[in-house]
Amino acid sequence: MPVGTPVPVRDVPRRGRWRWLAAAGAAALVSACRLDSRYLYYPTRYDDAAWRAAAQRHGAEPVALPLADGVVLRGWFLRSPGGPQRQAAVLYFGGNAEDLRGILADAHRMGGRALLALSYRGYGASTGAPAERLLYADALAAYDWLAARPDVDAAHIAVWGRSLGTGVATWVAAHRPVDAVVLTSPFDSIAALARRHQPLLAPLVTQRFDSRSRAPRIDAPLLALVGAADTLVPPEHSARLVADWRGPARTVLVPGAEHNELQADPAYWRAVAAFLSVPPR
Repeated sequence: MPVGTPVPVRDVPRRGRWRWLAAAGAAALVSACRLDSRYLYYPTRYDDAAWRAAAQRHGAEPVALPLADGVVLRGWFLRSPGGPQRQAAVLYFGGNAEDLRGILADAHRMGGRALLALSYRGYGASTGAPAERLLYADALAAYDWLAARPDVDAAHIAVWGRSLGTGVATWVAAHRPVDAVVLTSPFDSIAALARRHQPLLAPLVTQRFDSRSRAPRIDAPLLALVGAADTLVPPEHSARLVADWRGPARTVLVPGAEHNELQADPAYWRAVAAFLSVPPR
């Protein structure tokens, strides 16, 4: 039965009516969640051999993080060459269709910080299936794992999110101490974007990724990288989030850049490196 179809209550026996209505409501909710997932998550999958090959190619440590529900997140930890024994670090969260193997090639652009990049559940070589509340819990587990490493300076952990990952990064920044936040193509919320792009489907959104509601609680400095020609996340959706940010915030507007083109501008990487650099102590 499509969501929104009238429920023929008169055809249901009186004794089973409320049970049937509860089941119908649950089915509608599940359908809405599946609709969210269909539009939100586009994972690239690969096997353990490809995960280990990426680690070897970039000189990274392969990381397998087991979670309480049996899911295993797989990704990489990559130290900055020639840095101190205990390094500042970046915890990176990718976009909804991003293959995280790509970010390993850019680790040297992150202001001398180490990098932890773990594929979302259901992405890359990670097991499980993605959902908003699970991605949040997984992200906190990743932060805690990173902060506990003896070769990481836990006082200087930054979070960086791109597109969908900005919603995950703001969750971590609101629940863990971070010294910097980088958001590439950030949005106020998925619900707000849905009202803009798919107004008829917007009431069905259940995975909201509401970064704007968290912004007033985050003290860490923010660097927002925004494509001036982004039609998927138009700049005004980024501006609303930045305007509500509690800590100091700077926006770099990349001229002419669409949603997936920001990193092609050298000014983008210069801004990232300068923002993430930690003065020697």
